[in-house]
Amino acid sequence: MIDFKFEDIACWICQPVDPIALENWAGNKLLGVKVEENKEWEKAFKKWEAKDLKGADDKETMELILDGTQPEGIVKIGDLGTVVCPAGEAGPAEIRMDNQKILVGPDEILILSLATGTTSKIKIKLKSGWKEAEVEGGKVGLVIDTRGRPMVKPTVDTIGRERLLKWQKARI
Repeated sequence: MIDFKFEDIACWICQPVDPIALENWAGNKLLGVKVEENKEWEKAFKKWEAKDLKGADDKETMELILDGTQPEGIVKIGDLGTVVCPAGEAGPAEIRMDNQKILVGPDEILILSLATGTTSKIKIKLKSGWKEAEVEGGKVGLVIDTRGRPMVKPTVDTIGRERLLKWQKARI
């Protein structure tokens, strides 16, 4: 039997959710029963499951990897690009890349354009000090994720939904 909690899936949904409806939907999906199509619930379910990436576009795949597996440090994610995900509590970051200074606030996601096959040297200032690295671009680019690791999931309330909406806007 697979056990899940309402909050494990609902924390990834931007709208208020009826707990019984979501639990029934997810339970039926786990049992292989045909469920009503709901893209937002489906994406939240995939994040809980964190394994079924079939049919996802490149940005959605990157989102599922970031939220589902929570990579830490500077990590190349296949042909999608590189992610910078500092460990510890969410905090701000300053990035220097191509003679530009880029500030990223705490608990934010920023996608920078860096094409497939392109590399760039970056300097990143974290709470622990400066770090230098060479990063490689990809289909999505360079992603700076300052939500901390382990990431604190959004809560199932208005504040959590606002955090989730902010993250989703960064990914568009």
